[in-house]
Amino acid sequence: MKYIALTRKYRPQTFDEVIGQEHITKTLKNAIKSKRVAHAYIFAGPKGVGKTTTARILAKAMNCVNGPTQTPCGKCASCIEIVSSESVDVYEIDGASNRGIDEIRNLRENVKYASIRGKFKVYIIDEVHMLTTEAFNALLKTLEEPPAHVIFIFATTEPHRVIPTILSRCQRFDFRKLSIQEITNRIIYISKAEKIKIDEDALFLISKKADGSIRDAESMLDQLASYSEKAIKKADVVTVLGLCEADVYFELADAFISKESSRCLDIIDRTINNGYDLHEFVIGCIEHMRALQLVKIGADLEELRYNLQRYKTQVQKFDADDLLRVLNIMCRLEVEMKRSTQPRTVVEATFLRISKLESSVRLSEIFDRLDRLESEFTKKKDKYLTLEDITEEWLSFTNKIKEKISYLGSWLAGAKPLKLEENRLTITFPCEGDFHKEYIESSNRAVIQEELKAYFGRELELFLKVEKKKEKSDYTKKDLLEDQIVKSAVTLLDGEIISTG
Repeated sequence: MKYIALTRKYRPQTFDEVIGQEHITKTLKNAIKSKRVAHAYIFAGPKGVGKTTTARILAKAMNCVNGPTQTPCGKCASCIEIVSSESVDVYEIDGASNRGIDEIRNLRENVKYASIRGKFKVYIIDEVHMLTTEAFNALLKTLEEPPAHVIFIFATTEPHRVIPTILSRCQRFDFRKLSIQEITNRIIYISKAEKIKIDEDALFLISKKADGSIRDAESMLDQLASYSEKAIKKADVVTVLGLCEADVYFELADAFISKESSRCLDIIDRTINNGYDLHEFVIGCIEHMRALQLVKIGADLEELRYNLQRYKTQVQKFDADDLLRVLNIMCRLEVEMKRSTQPRTVVEATFLRISKLESSVRLSEIFDRLDRLESEFTKKKDKYLTLEDITEEWLSFTNKIKEKISYLGSWLAGAKPLKLEENRLTITFPCEGDFHKEYIESSNRAVIQEELKAYFGRELELFLKVEKKKEKSDYTKKDLLEDQIVKSAVTLLDGEIISTG
C-alpha cells in the first residue's frame, strides 16, 4: 500500500477534530445549525494552523448527503470525493499560480451553473492575497451578487494584502498559532497511533521548532520517524533539523557578558563548520535572549520550563536594560542578514559590537553624577575664588542686582572690589559715595551678601570703604588725566599737562 504522509493521514475530518480553533469551528457549526452560512469567508492566519482543512470540512458539511450538517458523515460519495480532492462541486484554486484576470473571468462564468452532485459549489482559493488587483476587481462583482448555490472561502497568510472592497464582503475568521502544549499533545497522539517512540526532550524541541504550526510539527515527526530506527531522541532532532544545542547559546551569552570578542567569533566559526544553518543559529540566539528577558521580568511561560534554572543563573549577570539592547540588536540582525550578500560578515560584526557594548546608564544615575559634579565644581569654585574672579564678574553681578533693586545695582556698579581675604570682601566707593556706603550698611548689607552667595557660590562677608578725597598736592599726572574737567580742558585747548605742582 502506498505510504500516506502523517499530515494527510491525520488531517481533521470534522469540526471537533480541528485543534486550537474552537472560536472558529463553534461559530461555523452554529451558522450551519441556524442556516446563516455566509456566501463568502476569509480564513486568515499563519501557515499550518488549519485554514484549508477547515474550509474542506465546511464544504463537506454543506454537501454531505445529510447536509447541511454540523457533523458530515464522511462516508457518502460527496464526503469521500471532497477528502480525495476529486469533488466536481468543490474547487481548490491556488491563488499564487492562478492569479490573473483570465482565471477569475473563467471562474465567474462557471459559478453561474448549478452544482452537480451536492447542494453547493464551494470555491476554496488558497493564498488569495497573491491575486492581482485586476483579478480582485473582476471577482468583486461576483461577491456582490453571488448565486445562492455558491460559497467562496479565501485562505491567506497575509490578509492586509487583500483589497478592502473584498474584505468588506466576506466574514473574516482569524486562525491562531497553536501553543506548544497543544502541538505536544497532538504529536503524542500520532506517535502512539503510529507506534513511534519519542523522548520528552525531543518532543519539546519539535513542538517549539514548529512555531505554532501543527502541519510543520507533523512533517518533522514524519521525517524523524524515518531517520530514527528505534526511538526519536533529542540528538536526532538536533541533527535532522539542524538545530544548535542550548549549550552554544548559553556560551555565547557568557561571551557577551565577559566581552570576549574572539570567543564570539569562535562560536560562529564552530557553528558553521558543524554544518548548522547560520540563519537558524541567529534565530536561536534571538530566542535565547528573549528567554532571558522573560525570566528577568518574572514571566512564567511553558516554553521556559526546559533549562529554566540555567536561565535564572545566567540572567543574574545581565542588567535588564543591557539585555533589552542586545535583544533589539539581534532582531535587527536577522533582517540585515536577509538583505546582505555576506551574511556571515554581518553576524560577526554584530556580535563584535555586542561584545563591546558599554553598560546602560539610567537617568537617575546620570542625575546623581551631575549632582556630584556640581558639588565638586562648587567646592573648587569656593577654593579658587580670587579677587580677579570677582572683579571680572562685577559688572555682570551688579546687573543682576539691578534686576531686583535698580538703584542698589547702580550704586554697586560705581564701586570696585578692593580686597579678598578668606571670606572678607572689601569694596570701595568713589570719594562722593559716603551716602551709598552708609545706606547700604544700615539697610542692604544682608541682601547683597545673599546675592554674592547665590552668584559666586560662596559665603562672603561684605566690607565697605570710601576713597579719600585727594588734596590738590596729592594729585598725580595720572589723576589729572583721568579727571573729566581736566580732560575736557586739554582737548579744548589742544594742550598738555607738564606738571602737577
